[in-house]
Amino acid sequence: MTDAGGRSGDHVELVDARDVADLATFLSRARRLDAAEVRLQATGRVLAATVCALAGHGLMGEGTVLGLRAVALAKEATCDVVVGIDAVHDRLARLRAAAEAEPSRENVPQRLALPPVPVVVPWTGVAPPRAGWEPIGVLPGAVVERAAEDGIAEIAAARTEQVRESVWGRTIPGTSVPAGSALAVHALGFTAPEIAVFACGRWHRLSTPAGHVLAR
Repeated sequence: MTDAGGRSGDHVELVDARDVADLATFLSRARRLDAAEVRLQATGRVLAATVCALAGHGLMGEGTVLGLRAVALAKEATCDVVVGIDAVHDRLARLRAAAEAEPSRENVPQRLALPPVPVVVPWTGVAPPRAGWEPIGVLPGAVVERAAEDGIAEIAAARTEQVRESVWGRTIPGTSVPAGSALAVHALGFTAPEIAVFACGRWHRLSTPAGHVLAR
């Protein structure tokens, strides 16, 4: 079966129950952003899970904000599939329940079955570059958090979609980074004392040990 970019097999093997919990937490946070799909890309022994924090507009997807979390795999795998977050989350919940019921399973590889029904969503056609990123600075985590919290408060007070687009479409004060990136860092739990900033063409990337936020 071939999906977004190729798929071999019907499952991937996470290293242990901690990785199951890590991925489940990431997807739970993504659902708070109304993300309904996740792109799972496995290369070698790394699984990259990408969600759409903010959908862009136009043919070039301006305004797109993506969140990416990498999880280690116990065995090499190859896949690139877009599936429903709920389907993956349900499978992770069953793995967690099995590990809790049988503690000896916590430290062994966890077989995550890939949902059999792929979905098609526009944001997967707006792929950020894999190479060519240039470091452009470091942002204090407090500045990013403040931009997210201020934006959330402004939108809550206005309660209109136009204001939402305006707030997240502007930049974090003193930077060229879209403010929507701050929302994703905040909501996905990627906050850190210092956040590295990279750029490549029209894309910006905020990176911390917890994950990456990519915005166009």
